Amino acid sequence: MPSRCRLGTTRSPFYSAILLTFLAAGAYSFFGPFWTLPSEFLTGFSAAAGIALINSVGALGGFAGPYMIGAIAMKTGNLYAGPAIAGVPLFISAMLVLLLPKKAGALAKS
Repeated sequence: MPSRCRLGTTRSPFYSAILLTFLAAGAYSFFGPFWTLPSEFLTGFSAAAGIALINSVGALGGFAGPYMIGAIAMKTGNLYAGPAIAGVPLFISAMLVLLLPKKAGALAKS
């Protein structure tokens, strides 16, 4: 996440390549834990529906993300503002995941 925000402020190609490397490592490191979350809290048909919803939102983000970065670039006239602003939803979603209870049974008790 910090590398994505810093990527919008650098002008050096070498520094950009280093930040993109860290960005790719961070972006792909969440896949394993991420796909276990729906089955941790949901079972059967609900788990399948939860995974389908996640895929649908991801597909929508695949369209909206580049569109948003392009719209920000056109509005500000700066190509570096888009990646920095696109990091904000990543930060918010990470904070929401940290609010999840440690055990799935904690949801059923509350």
